[in-house]
Amino acid sequence: MADTDSPATLDLERRLATILSADVAGYSRLMAEDEEQTLRVFRGHSEVFNKLVTLHRGRVFNTAGDAILAEFGSILPANLETQEHDGRQLSAHRQPGE
Repeated sequence: MADTDSPATLDLERRLATILSADVAGYSRLMAEDEEQTLRVFRGHSEVFNKLVTLHRGRVFNTAGDAILAEFGSILPANLETQEHDGRQLSAHRQPGE
């Protein structure tokens, strides 16, 4: 049984958070096809993503390659972030005439 009165346990702060994990679909393939273009586009998308996370009161707390981890204190801002990003992603990849 855990000792709930130990100093290590008393220093912990419990809180609810929403964690968003995102990465680029097909990143390895894109890098193999055109590394410079892929990195250029990825950097631009990362800037937009970071601004959206901040706008919705979140913070990016880790990145690795094409993966991004963001934390939100509530489910609502994270949900709004995901919906807004999905909408932008769809409109950015539409072909003319769609």
